[in-house]
Amino acid sequence: ARAPAAPRSTRDECATFAPIARSGPGSGFSIPRQRVDLATRRGLIDDPIVRRRLAELSERAASLRALGYKGFSSFAQGSSAPEHSFMKMATSELGKEVWEYGMELQGAYGAVADPDRGEEDGRWVTGFFMSFANTIAGGSSEIQRNIIAQRVLGLPRVR
Repeated sequence: ARAPAAPRSTRDECATFAPIARSGPGSGFSIPRQRVDLATRRGLIDDPIVRRRLAELSERAASLRALGYKGFSSFAQGSSAPEHSFMKMATSELGKEVWEYGMELQGAYGAVADPDRGEEDGRWVTGFFMSFANTIAGGSSEIQRNIIAQRVLGLPRVR
């Protein structure tokens, strides 16, 4: 038996957050493979500080992915998912950290967009600067914090 089709608003919301939950190649959250590969190429993979940071970023991305699935489940059952406001804010902020760490792993060449000198044709520096746009798109992190405070935590609106 097939499940009934989700209401339109549910599908729209799920489409908005699907990339966050999938965290596929090309996103800032495919941390394990891309950052580990970069650390390996740079000879940093055996450094315990690098390994700890990679593990921390990977754990945070996995936590947000799990929260996304919980939100999808809430939508499928017809209720709202207030955790998506937190997800939007947390994923965009984590994205900045992830891209910045990719640049940090490269050292002085992290900010180089020259294909002859930088890693992967300047992909890391471009991703880093684009990550700032992600904190604004769909509502800035400050706006998301206000939404979380008022709608999720029930705090009064500050005038």
